[in-house]
Amino acid sequence: MKDSSKEVLTFVKENDVKFIRLAFCDNMGLQKNISLQPGELERAFESGIPFNAWELPGFHLTPGTKLLLRPDARTLALLPWRPSTGRVARMFCDLMNADGTPYGGDTRDMLQKAVREAAEAGYAVRIGSACEFYLFNTDENGEPTHTPQDRGTFFDIAPADRGENVRRDICLTLYEMGIVPESSHHAVGPGQNEVVFRSSDALSAADNFMTFKSVVKQAAAVNGLYASFMPKPLEQEKSSALTLMFEIYKDGKNIFEEKTLEPEACSFVAGILQRLPELMVYLKSTTNSYGADSRREHGWSNLSGRFTVCIPAIAGIKGRMELTAADPAINPHLVYALLIRAGLEGIRAEKTLPPMETACGKLPLTLRQALSAAGRGAFAKAYLPQDVFSSYVKNKQEQAAGYTKAKNKAEYDARTYFELL
Repeated sequence: MKDSSKEVLTFVKENDVKFIRLAFCDNMGLQKNISLQPGELERAFESGIPFNAWELPGFHLTPGTKLLLRPDARTLALLPWRPSTGRVARMFCDLMNADGTPYGGDTRDMLQKAVREAAEAGYAVRIGSACEFYLFNTDENGEPTHTPQDRGTFFDIAPADRGENVRRDICLTLYEMGIVPESSHHAVGPGQNEVVFRSSDALSAADNFMTFKSVVKQAAAVNGLYASFMPKPLEQEKSSALTLMFEIYKDGKNIFEEKTLEPEACSFVAGILQRLPELMVYLKSTTNSYGADSRREHGWSNLSGRFTVCIPAIAGIKGRMELTAADPAINPHLVYALLIRAGLEGIRAEKTLPPMETACGKLPLTLRQALSAAGRGAFAKAYLPQDVFSSYVKNKQEQAAGYTKAKNKAEYDARTYFELL
């Protein structure tokens, strides 16, 4: 890391970088950042930059508590939409306590620990994703409206699809930042779009997911639009989905590649299926996440469709496990960490995969039910610090209570999530 930090300092000096954004996620999965001047960067690498963490929602720390942001030099990227003179760069950060020890509530650190645990067991995890979002018009003051950008449908082209220019801007910007999108297209809903990503190592995949969301927001704003990752922003239209694609490698070999699944691949999937009910509060984390059209049966198939897990048998996309039980509101670092650990638990216990296309239990149908399942389960509690688990649950309980009290449920969801996500 020392060599990497020196390279960053040199890069900043040689490329006229005047602002460095130190980015991190709060426990709810929302990206935050602090802008730093180049002269402070060396101090950031050596001892971290302090901030008032107790002010942030979702942390629930004692008033006055400070945490440190320590940048990960490997995540340096220029922000292409900022001026080429006096450039702006961004790095993701690890959260540290004031004494320099890792902060137990840092979800990015939780993912790094899960990746290390997998490596110690002989496995490398790569994750890809396919994420949907909606584009909405803005009013004369630039404020978002609830009117979708177009009335296009699945795989439409212009003029029905008005999002192709925005998607092009998104993909080109991501390329400039070193992130490779695989494809993009108009999705089913009016103003709904999807971008698909190649797999990358789990930590990069989570960081890239956060970068993707910020790039989408920026590209939409430049085009006079508003992008929303709210799971179901239009009550009568399709929910936005997030498909997570896992590849697991052992001794350089993908254990999902063979025609007949390796026993370890079956056990990895079985571990996730067993823990899925109690993990739904993290995979579908809002009251808006439980639209009837986004529900899947709790089981697996080799065809994408009505089950939560797909293990494709089609040439060109086989060699992975696809999870369709999440939505774009996730905290990717937290979710990836929990899913990796669930899969590893399945491998250790040599769990047996249930028969294909057979329901293996029920999943929560509401956030309140998901909270109950998380409370009864022991899995997440074993890996999350008690204060993190409690603060996350408390936040979601408040949302569920507000939803229950609301006379107009759709209006509550829009007020709570539309401009937040």
